[in-house]
Amino acid sequence: MLKSSWLPLLLLFCPGSQANENLVFARQENGIIHLRSDGSRPAQFVIDHGHDVNGFTTYHVLNASGDTSDFSIAHSETRALLNDDQSDGPIAMAAAQQTYRVQHYNTSAVNTTHTSRLLQGGVRWQLLTLSSPGDLMLSNVGLIPSPRISNSQGVFECSNANWTNIWNTGAATIAGSMIAAESIPEFWQLQTEGAHIESAAPQPYTGLQAQALTSYEMNFTVKPVVGGFSFKVLSDTLGEGIYIWVDLSKRTISAFDGSTEAGNLLTNAFFNGTGDALDRWYRVSASVDLSKIDVSIDDTLILSFSQTSKFYGSFGLGAANGQSALFTNLSVTSAGATIYSSTLTSQSVLEDFLVGTNPLNMIVDGARRDRIAYAGDLDIAARTVATSNFQLEYINNTIQLLASNQMTAGFFVPTVKIQQSPRQELININQTGLIAYSFSLLSAMGEYVLISGNIAAAKAYAPAATRMLDWAASQRLSNGLFNLSDAGFGGDWNYYDPARSGVVTKFNVVYALALQEVIPMLAVAGINTTRYQETLEDLRVSINAHLYSNTSNAYMISSSQTQGIAQDANAMAILADIPQGTHTKLNISRAMAAQLLVNHGALPFSNSTPGVSKIISPFASSYHLRAAFAAQDPPSAKHLLDNLWTPMTLQTAANYSGCFWEAVSLDGKPGLGDGTSLCHAWSSGPTAELTRNVLGIQAVTPGFREWRVVPQSLGLEWARGSQPTPSGYITVEWRYDEQGLVSMDVSAPPGTRGSVSLPWPMEPLTKNSTVVTLVNGRVVQGHEFEAVGGGQFQLTQYYTDSA
Repeated sequence: MLKSSWLPLLLLFCPGSQANENLVFARQENGIIHLRSDGSRPAQFVIDHGHDVNGFTTYHVLNASGDTSDFSIAHSETRALLNDDQSDGPIAMAAAQQTYRVQHYNTSAVNTTHTSRLLQGGVRWQLLTLSSPGDLMLSNVGLIPSPRISNSQGVFECSNANWTNIWNTGAATIAGSMIAAESIPEFWQLQTEGAHIESAAPQPYTGLQAQALTSYEMNFTVKPVVGGFSFKVLSDTLGEGIYIWVDLSKRTISAFDGSTEAGNLLTNAFFNGTGDALDRWYRVSASVDLSKIDVSIDDTLILSFSQTSKFYGSFGLGAANGQSALFTNLSVTSAGATIYSSTLTSQSVLEDFLVGTNPLNMIVDGARRDRIAYAGDLDIAARTVATSNFQLEYINNTIQLLASNQMTAGFFVPTVKIQQSPRQELININQTGLIAYSFSLLSAMGEYVLISGNIAAAKAYAPAATRMLDWAASQRLSNGLFNLSDAGFGGDWNYYDPARSGVVTKFNVVYALALQEVIPMLAVAGINTTRYQETLEDLRVSINAHLYSNTSNAYMISSSQTQGIAQDANAMAILADIPQGTHTKLNISRAMAAQLLVNHGALPFSNSTPGVSKIISPFASSYHLRAAFAAQDPPSAKHLLDNLWTPMTLQTAANYSGCFWEAVSLDGKPGLGDGTSLCHAWSSGPTAELTRNVLGIQAVTPGFREWRVVPQSLGLEWARGSQPTPSGYITVEWRYDEQGLVSMDVSAPPGTRGSVSLPWPMEPLTKNSTVVTLVNGRVVQGHEFEAVGGGQFQLTQYYTDSA
């Protein structure tokens, strides 16, 4: 909400002459916003929250005179889109927030407070606009924050202020992408007459049979309350389909390819009507036959067209922006069989269309866009949660939901809407996309168990994990490599690039990395891991033997595309301990640096790779940063921190959101244009890597019962911070003095034990003398020392003459 300390950075109003300057203005004084419009020019006022906020739009009307019926509030992550007709929306792929980013109000009653029922996610900017000839005085304008994980339990600080800011920005990014259980309002309001839907994109029915429908009859009864109504046919699971909009105020019906009326217009028509257009019941039917669609109202055909955009999919009900309607008696049949039938009055319909609340704590892809659980992104997000706010139940719940959406063959659905409980049975469909995400979900399982020490969770995850691994093993060729025969499985995080199939390096290394990280989990779950360990060793040998390129000195794209290298594939190869012999981790990392590093980070593919984009990915770069630490390659790590992540933390940046972006262009701007999410969980990787590699705090056994501290200094003078664990905090501070001598203070919870290593690389010594190292006052030798939780560990050094 707007407070005196949150004064807007910008105040906008229409220019006018001295004679009429009082006819149109927007002013703010003492927390009261005063808008006046003459009806020909809008009065506009901009609120800047300074960073992304998730919340419910609210304002209090102190006074209203004249015509104040045309008042709106727009919401945006970026100032550049705030004045657009749709601002930075609509966002229709899930019912986890308000579809439309511009909300319209008919405001007249004074001394009343208006608070939106549905949430807006990822809002930095709000634009208040009064377009009708009237006068409004408002207070308490802004957003009522939704439940948010605001306080990090972990801490990181270092002598490089930019890197400290990176850690904090990653923590803020993940916090903005975490949704507390039962905090999402129900998208539909169920009444005795039916489902009331207001300014909400149609969400598709989730029945498995419906998702593949090509021909069907859809019938429902609707009472428009404001403006009109909409519905959708041939919809995919994320709401992209053929959107039909009936606008009764204009007596038009329009069809769009997309999710809302902002989609691509296919056709429209006028129709005649009798009597009052609103507050009466209409019978609507839609006949779908592959490309041909007929729509009738009260048994009169009003629209008939053919299209070539969508040919199969589900159905849904909705209302365009500023409109609302009551729906009941929905039935869908195909070839004489009933697919769905409901009066839309019982709670079960909220589950049918995934428009209810979220039963579990969830980690989603972003604050504004993609408020859905993604299996691949969780591998990054889980590490950030573990090192920042330590709300481990969010990781566990998200894994439970994702892992329950497993096909009978063994792989998983890559994306799952959060308005549902975990499934109790396998899905009897053997088709998926984004196969790498199925492997990454196993890595997230291993991460959670390692950090939490939750053995019960390990046992619960094990059946799903072994089914996936057994399927993957069945796809290996005689040379030991994983072969993806179905190109439909071969998409990845870079959806804008071609899918891949065959012996693809990325799919082989992500398989190896999943094995490496899930085998310890399976072991504590009581599973005999011998065959999985053997598979991992064989896979490492085969990848190194068949997919290494002597031309690039790194791992190639695939066995059929030997030209070029991929950032994520080579990073994961390093992390999975695949380099062997002269193919060292450091040599691979340096080859990546030579071919991928650019001014604003790193390319996802080398310039020699044909047919791919050059959009910089903080997601792939999170693995790259982790690999640079694993390879002990400080120049690469520093380049990524300084050139990719630091610019996003600068408050002077045009698109600053207080969070990390989904993608970055070669010139340092949001990489996917207007649709780019500016608070995206998959970009938060540096937070974990700074804790685990600069502080050096790493778990060795589940729950940090055994741990190690292995700092990499990266040229820093000092670093300090803490890692939460189930039994308390591990805190570390290390520091170089002006003579190049190091001091370290480490503490850990009682009942744990660990080892502490000197920071690497050690600073050059300033004297030609011998350095003596003391731990707790006693002289010690070497670079690694034992430590016991609950006790003191203080390391100091001093010079002694060589003689």
